[in-house]
Amino acid sequence: MTKTKKLLALIIIPIVVAVATGAFFFISRSRSAYLNALPGEVKALARFDLSTFADEADVPVEAFVDFVRHSRSMEKVASGIDFSRPLYAFAASSGYFGLTAAVADDDAFAALCEEMHAQGRASAISRQRGFSWVTLLDQWLCAFDGSRALVMGPAVGSAQDQLRTEMARLLSQNKDVSGQEGDYFKQLSKHSGAAVAMVGPELFPPRPRLLLYKAGIRSHDDALIRLQLTTRDNELQLVGGVEAFTDEAKQHMEQLGNILRPMQGELAAHAHRENSGWLGMNIEGSKLLNYMRYHRGFRSALIAMNLAFDLDNILSSIDGDVALEFTPDFSPSPSKLVNFDFHGIYLTARLDDTRCFDGSASWGNNYVDVKRLGQFDYALTLGREHYYLGASDNILYLGSERGLAAGGNKELTSATVAGKRFYATFATPHLFKLLSGLTTVPSALRKFERVTLDLDQTNTAHLRLLAPEGTHIVKELLSNE
Repeated sequence: MTKTKKLLALIIIPIVVAVATGAFFFISRSRSAYLNALPGEVKALARFDLSTFADEADVPVEAFVDFVRHSRSMEKVASGIDFSRPLYAFAASSGYFGLTAAVADDDAFAALCEEMHAQGRASAISRQRGFSWVTLLDQWLCAFDGSRALVMGPAVGSAQDQLRTEMARLLSQNKDVSGQEGDYFKQLSKHSGAAVAMVGPELFPPRPRLLLYKAGIRSHDDALIRLQLTTRDNELQLVGGVEAFTDEAKQHMEQLGNILRPMQGELAAHAHRENSGWLGMNIEGSKLLNYMRYHRGFRSALIAMNLAFDLDNILSSIDGDVALEFTPDFSPSPSKLVNFDFHGIYLTARLDDTRCFDGSASWGNNYVDVKRLGQFDYALTLGREHYYLGASDNILYLGSERGLAAGGNKELTSATVAGKRFYATFATPHLFKLLSGLTTVPSALRKFERVTLDLDQTNTAHLRLLAPEGTHIVKELLSNE
C-alpha cells in the first residue's frame, strides 16, 4: 500500500466509524424518542410488548392488528406502528389517560387515521405545532410525527385545547424531565414480561384507597401495586403484588402474613366431588372474631346467631385452615340470605379443641331449634330450613348436609392448596350468576370455564382464567366469535 493510500485510509476510516456511530445513536434515539413523551408525574404506568406477548401466545403480531380492524370493520391497511418497541400506557396526574408508541411509517399511520375518518370515527388530519393531529372518537387527541405517536383523553370542548397544549409540551420535552426518570418507570424496568403495570394508590377509588391508607400506603412514595399479564395455552394469568418502600408499609405486609397463614391444605380433601366454588385460608379464630366484631355488618349477624348458639366460642376455637364451599345447588339471592336460607353453602374449619360444644345444652331459642344427634353433632332448624353443625376429628362442619363430604374433587387437591395464604376457585357460570345483579359480564369472559385466585407466601396474588382443556385462549379471543 502506497503512502497516499495509507493516508487516505487513516482519514476515511475514522470518518466512516464516526458516521456509523452517529447514525447508530441517531437511530437509537429516534426509536426511543417516543418515551420522552411520558409525563413526569403519573398515577399509573404500563408497558405492553406486543411482540413478546405474541411470541408467548404463539400468535403473529398481525393477528392482534387484524383483530382491531375486524372488530371495527376497518380495511386491512398497515398500522405504521413499530411493534418491535413496547407500547406505554399511563394515567397522568392531570387526570388524563394516554398511550405512546413508536412509529415506523408515519405515512402508513396517517393512512390508518384517514380510514378511520372515512368511517366517521376520527377527524381529518391537521398540522399544528410541528405535529399531525387527529381527534379519535370525538374525545381522544392523537399527535404523531415520523418517530412517535401520543394519544391522550378523554376531553371535549374547550378541554381539548388545554389537552393539546399539554400534549405539545410532552412531545417537546427531553428525557431528563420525562417519566423515564420517575419512580414508576424505574420500578417497571425491574420486571420483564409482555404486559406489566405499576399502579399508585392515588388511582384507586375512595373505598379501596382507604384500605390502602390504613395499611400505610398513602402515596406512590410508600408503595406501588404491580400487575403482570401472562398467557399459556388455555390460561390467562394476572399476577399482582405490593412493592413496599417504607418501613410502615412493609410492616403492614408482614402483618397480613401473620393473619393469613400458609394453609395445610387438609380441608381440600373434604370438598364435594362437584362444587360451584370453594375458598380457603388459614387463620386464628380469635383474630377473625375481632375483625367480625369490628365490621358493622358482621357484628349484627354475630349478635343474632349468638342468641341461638355460642358462635363466638366456636369461632374462637378455630385455629388452622378454614374453607367455605358452594355446592352446585346453591342459588345466590339477596332475599334468601336475608331470610337465612344458606342452602348449598358449606363451612369447614380446623378446631383447636371441641370445648366450644360444652354449653350446647342451652342452645336454641324461639327462632332456632337445636337438636343433639350425637357427640359434637347437631341439627339446626330455622323455619323450613335445616342445617347441621358439628365436628369430626376436630374439623368443624356447618351446612345443609350432615357431616364432612367424602371428597374426590379432581379440581381441588391438598397439594394445590397447601402453602397458599388464600385460595379460591369458582366455576364461571356460577360466578356470573353471583355477579349478575352487580354488573354486565363481557362476552369474552364466557369463553372461560373456571377462575382461580390465590395469595402465595410472598403476598403475591395470582388470578387465573381457565378455558376448557385444548383451547388456545388467545386465538379464541382474537377469533371475534
